[in-house]
Amino acid sequence: TQGLLKIDRGGDVLWAQRYRMDDAVLPVPMEVNLAEDATDTGILATASAPLSLLKLDAAGVPLWARRPVLPFQPSAGFSAMVQAPNGDVILAGAMQVADMGDTDLWVTRLDASGAPVWSRRWGAVDRNEEPTSLLWWGDDLVVVGHTFSVSQEPADQAFALRLSAAGAPIWEREIRGCDLFSDLTLRKALVTRDGDLVAGGRYQFSSPKALLLKLKADGSLSWSGGAAAEFIGVDLNDVVQLTDGGFLATGTWWTAGQDDIWLARTDSVGRFLWLQRYDSGVR
Repeated sequence: TQGLLKIDRGGDVLWAQRYRMDDAVLPVPMEVNLAEDATDTGILATASAPLSLLKLDAAGVPLWARRPVLPFQPSAGFSAMVQAPNGDVILAGAMQVADMGDTDLWVTRLDASGAPVWSRRWGAVDRNEEPTSLLWWGDDLVVVGHTFSVSQEPADQAFALRLSAAGAPIWEREIRGCDLFSDLTLRKALVTRDGDLVAGGRYQFSSPKALLLKLKADGSLSWSGGAAAEFIGVDLNDVVQLTDGGFLATGTWWTAGQDDIWLARTDSVGRFLWLQRYDSGVR
């Protein structure tokens, strides 16, 4: 999105803003990809081209902007953001390690003024790392995402990385599929009421199927469950826990002619109870 807008509960636009760098050769609006209320006041937002962190007031007017010094600009901006109680912000993204080359996982913590506190990077040769979810797990941080490499089998694999608040690794788990559960991609994670981590995504590159899995505090697998759909498949994008301990998940229903929306209900151990498709009208 080239800008940011705020709407009320009735869908009416309250304000809309566009942003550009003052030193840009061409006044092209920056692409805003993340935004949330700041812990103090105003809004925190991230943008790409170039990669930036913006602090905005309640009306979306910029208060300051910070742009990290990187050897190469990544093709996408930060993909996940979470705030600390003291006002710090932790960001995760894919860092370009060479021009048009592979990407590493990058996690950085900034203070309330945007100054760096710490920065950490993880990666492997000939492999792309992409974080998709970042959240607090008690006093620690956890990053969930996926990797891709033609030299690993299967090519698509998932990971979970637990860090201390200071950025020190506690454990890392590679979550690779096998047989029918190959080609894993995780997109969303949450901490359950019992303190474990549930992540959702899809498995199988062809005809993808929705997936939920649960990790214990030490990173070991507790359970996993999947759901299939007719024809091409379903891809899970978001999941929340319900008051009875079950989960409500949603995502994209792939077909040959259009992409629809689906909603599903699971029990407390990830078994899908029902899955409903809704016509999006997008073709």
